Amino acid sequence: MAINMAIRGVAAILACIGLGTLAFTVVGRVTSPWPLEWMEGGVLHHALRFAQGEAIYVPPSADFIPYLYPPLAYLPAALMVTLGYPSLATMRCVSILWLILSLLAIARMARRGASHEMAGWAAAGMFALGFGYTGAFLDLARVDGFFIMLMACGVERLQAKRTRTGLWLLALSGLAKQHGLFLFLAASATITIRDRRNALQVVGPPLCAVMFVLWALNRTSDGWFWTYIFELPSTHGVVWPLAFTFVFVDLLLYLPVLTVSAIVLFKRNFQSWDPSIAALMAAIIVSALGRAHPGGDDNVRLPAFALLCGLALAPLLHTMLSADARRSTRLLIAALVLGQATMLWQPPSLYQPTPQSALQFSRLVNTIERCAGSEGRVGANNAVALDYPLLTNVPFMHTMALSDLSVGQGIPRLARQARHSLVERLASESAPHSIAVGNTFPQLDAALASYYTECAIVEAPRMPTGYQPPAQHIYRRKAAPCAAIWSGAGYAPHE
Repeated sequence: MAINMAIRGVAAILACIGLGTLAFTVVGRVTSPWPLEWMEGGVLHHALRFAQGEAIYVPPSADFIPYLYPPLAYLPAALMVTLGYPSLATMRCVSILWLILSLLAIARMARRGASHEMAGWAAAGMFALGFGYTGAFLDLARVDGFFIMLMACGVERLQAKRTRTGLWLLALSGLAKQHGLFLFLAASATITIRDRRNALQVVGPPLCAVMFVLWALNRTSDGWFWTYIFELPSTHGVVWPLAFTFVFVDLLLYLPVLTVSAIVLFKRNFQSWDPSIAALMAAIIVSALGRAHPGGDDNVRLPAFALLCGLALAPLLHTMLSADARRSTRLLIAALVLGQATMLWQPPSLYQPTPQSALQFSRLVNTIERCAGSEGRVGANNAVALDYPLLTNVPFMHTMALSDLSVGQGIPRLARQARHSLVERLASESAPHSIAVGNTFPQLDAALASYYTECAIVEAPRMPTGYQPPAQHIYRRKAAPCAAIWSGAGYAPHE
């Protein structure tokens, strides 16, 4: 009896620490008026275009360059915009809802796989502890939360033998982020191999629906959908040493307990052709390839980590919580699980915005507006921050989207087209009165030298996700009135 209470106590501690740490972390982030990650403003820009009936997959221009994601994940954010809540905070609230649903799906997977209620709580706690390990992306105004929710719910339904529902959810996840298509195809293939007679009626409808949606999106966008979603990512290439790094560093160094448990699970289900296990294997491959993608961030770990917590951890939790297992074995597994949790735990303050970053953002916005000579009256042509889309409420091209056109081999003609459009805009009458730039290229430097004068250099705010943008050089339009620039810590004014 004492050993059973102690083991359950270990599972309860894991759940409480994991979920408690996650709650403290996201509560301290959700209301930040400033971007927590440098793509948040761009996602809000996509949602605004969606809500206003404007196309997303369009030729690159100074006004807009789409991100390389399918459109489904933008729909919830567009709904919030339509309802009158066009802010980063409301979009983060929606992402937190997806995070809660993901935790519930992971808990159900582990509880079913381990045949014990406490296993679900422990698995949810383990996933919550990995919030920082996977880049602190799941509560952001981004596509990741919606994608992971659909993926986790889909695999949970596959595990519960609700195959049709599971496949439809995985198909939808592929329309939120391309990674889901790999999991959908892997699960569909195993279902076809296991039951060829009934595979067509199970796999056929969601497969045909996905193909039709992809075809329709490409046709209505004159081919730009395919260019951004499939052609452009394929030109970025794969750095294979980084893929092996995911295997030998992420799986073996950071996640050794989950990896060993996954090996046990694979061994037990090697000949069963279980679609949920196939989805787990596909998620690991997708995460490895994401790591090998130039510029791949920690969020690429999410598909593998979510399913490792939900599916792969279950065999260990089953043995740990089973009264029939040997006491020494249960205690050893409990120690290993706690050790894995300890490796993942990070303090909530690590990913929360700091007063210093808030002050830096405020100074950046104030300085941009003052350089434009339009403090408090930011309009369509007044102030633009290229590295922080919508920071000044002005839709404009941003450097993250521009870099997507150039990373790896890229598509040179699109990169040239985007850069030419930006330079052309800066030389036109509709040019902004002030512009903040971190990264530049030769043509942009020439345009700035011709039509702008440097007004100030502002220290770039550090993102809670760890990204440190370069210092922001703020330029004032030569024809614009010269406002007095106040001095302060963090930036240096120029005469």
